[in-house]
Amino acid sequence: MKWPNGSKAAFTLRADVETSNCLLKGVPALLKILEEYGLKATLFIPMGPDRTLIGFDRSRLKSYLRLSPIKKFGLKTILGWLTNPRVDMGELCAKMGLSNLNGHEIALHGYNHAGWAKSIRRKTPREVRALFMRGYNEYRQVFGKKPLGFASPEFKWTPKTLSLLDELGFLYGSDFRAEAPFKPIIGGRAYKTIQIPVTLPNLEELSWTGLSDNKAVKAIIESIEAKINSGGLAVLLIHPSYEALWKRSQLEAILKYVAENRDKLWTATMSEIARWLTSKED
Repeated sequence: MKWPNGSKAAFTLRADVETSNCLLKGVPALLKILEEYGLKATLFIPMGPDRTLIGFDRSRLKSYLRLSPIKKFGLKTILGWLTNPRVDMGELCAKMGLSNLNGHEIALHGYNHAGWAKSIRRKTPREVRALFMRGYNEYRQVFGKKPLGFASPEFKWTPKTLSLLDELGFLYGSDFRAEAPFKPIIGGRAYKTIQIPVTLPNLEELSWTGLSDNKAVKAIIESIEAKINSGGLAVLLIHPSYEALWKRSQLEAILKYVAENRDKLWTATMSEIARWLTSKED
């Protein structure tokens, strides 16, 4: 691919904000880190309630314990889930004043993240639409504009969610893992909204495989170098409550590499990436 300013490749940081702890503590920490390195991010924030506990997967208990859930989610958040809280992510965004983030982007990450991930593929198209629109309308109410980007919680998309991206005029979706941006063709139907997929491994998932922090950082940097060599797009997925709060030094090692290679990497938000790619189609 050809990128702006003669860059060899592009880099974008996708930060999934899944819980109230991640929003209240992880996001401010992440924004401070990004300011130090002069980088921007796209924050995918779900609207609706924080009901993470209902999405707990017992088959992955050892992995959860290895990541220390108290450190990742916060003891107060975990106790809140146990008492069935009425915490709304959109309301928290409004209270935090996240409408102006100095160049960072906020995109939509569904509605009721845990509930979506657990049940979206069992819902009828009408039910999917209703859930999608609850998140879409709350986002518009909180931020005073429609979202440009959308990512299905835990990559749990359906043909209906993809069609809604087209219908509602989204600039891009980020519902897949793949090697490069594309427009889906599924079941004989071609969708028109470009997908900006996650193209790199991430620290949390690499740690689940037993890789040490240093080896995980090395693997991610090597993946970015491969994108530079191939002229591709490097999309790194993080969760602020994990990388920015618990694995800060590892995250900073990756961001330092990106910042030191600005002569090779075009660093941008996902909407800027999408606009650039769609402009090349004309």
